[in-house]
Amino acid sequence: MTVRNSDPATSHASAAVVGALAARLRARVLAIAGEAREIGITINETSAAIPEHRAHSVSPRFAELVERGHLVRVLVGHGKSTKRFPCGIPRYATRWDEQTKRNVIVHWLPEFAPSKKAVVPAQAELPLSETA
Repeated sequence: MTVRNSDPATSHASAAVVGALAARLRARVLAIAGEAREIGITINETSAAIPEHRAHSVSPRFAELVERGHLVRVLVGHGKSTKRFPCGIPRYATRWDEQTKRNVIVHWLPEFAPSKKAVVPAQAELPLSETA
């Protein structure tokens, strides 16, 4: 958490507490990913494995860990071109999540991530008869 020098001491104390909590959660996410090995982890699965924290506290740790290179997502293709993504929106390896009834992105520790060729992209929209 970023705090300006001009912020009150309580803001600095709060930032230190939040920073320590985020670091502990990142470590827990990495431990869970290590246990999952080649299976990988999703945000929902990880949130369920850390019941003492809500999903909105766990999910930001994934972006931080991906940005730092501690977790990876496997790129399986690109979608429609947009202004932000002129080459197309990146599409990552997913798997079906029973809780949300959606395909969700899978994350791996770099040493356990499958190659792009080994990943079969999940169908984004399965007919209802196939999902039940």
